[in-house]
Amino acid sequence: MKKIIFIITIFLCNLLNAQVEFSNTRFGVIAGPNVSGVTNAHNPSSRRTAFMAGVFAEVPIDFYRCRCEYNQLYIQAELLYVASGENGVAEDIKRKYHADYLSIPIFLKGYLTKTANSFFGYAGPRFGFLINQNVVNPPPGREFYDGEEGKAATFDFALAGGIGYSFNRKFEVSARVEYGLSNAYPKLDYDYEVSGDPEALKRKSQQIISVGISYTFD
Repeated sequence: MKKIIFIITIFLCNLLNAQVEFSNTRFGVIAGPNVSGVTNAHNPSSRRTAFMAGVFAEVPIDFYRCRCEYNQLYIQAELLYVASGENGVAEDIKRKYHADYLSIPIFLKGYLTKTANSFFGYAGPRFGFLINQNVVNPPPGREFYDGEEGKAATFDFALAGGIGYSFNRKFEVSARVEYGLSNAYPKLDYDYEVSGDPEALKRKSQQIISVGISYTFD
């Protein structure tokens, strides 16, 4: 643990000494499919296949004042509409537990090389704000899924990270994973009184896997 704290401290000190080049900020658009689910909620349930779409800003960071044509390190902030949640499991009845968010990820993004075409990775926090929830056909005896007990939290916090490939630093394809650290359904413990399932008392963590195709403007 001490080594981890030491490494983080050194990194933050270097970041403070780096030059964040806001004047060279570039903007772009991103969209793609996603698959989402929530652990310990709405059991039995299945994942929802939906989409995400939005815009982003990419700000270069220069540690060494090299003034290279292509920087390797960036801060990338995004503003996305993300359709997530999950579906119910039933052979003849369509059940939905959908929740859509205004999502704001803030990533530290690094390219492997200083060339135009390069692999990259990114990681950082994601802040989600609920803008819509839709519950359809909850199981008999669990109508509370559509009530106050089944309401999703208005704020969802997650850690996210991914990898991708950049074509000429304009077109990019990436895949990311988001793991929720907050309780996506804080009042859904009531499910335990109906099902007796001890998993219903655990934190409801939302996970999202997505593929993004983006374009960065000059």
